[in-house]
Amino acid sequence: MWELITDVPKIKKVYAIIIFVLNMIIPGSGTMLMSLFLAKCSKTLFFVGLFQLLLAYVLIGYVISIYWGYLVVKKALDDSADL
Repeated sequence: MWELITDVPKIKKVYAIIIFVLNMIIPGSGTMLMSLFLAKCSKTLFFVGLFQLLLAYVLIGYVISIYWGYLVVKKALDDSADL
């Protein structure tokens, strides 16, 4: 289960930073947006973003959303040569 939650897709650096900022402003919004605009639309990513948004009122979703944004940026910076 942990692998499913922390397995983020590879995207370009600019988009990763935008997703991170969106996740900081409105939890889950960047994750849901990323799921819709990938080459292969991912329902799993969309539901992860939705759960982040729904759990934001107890701060768990907010923390997970920021962590998810961090993972996206980290993967984009580490694997920037592969894109």
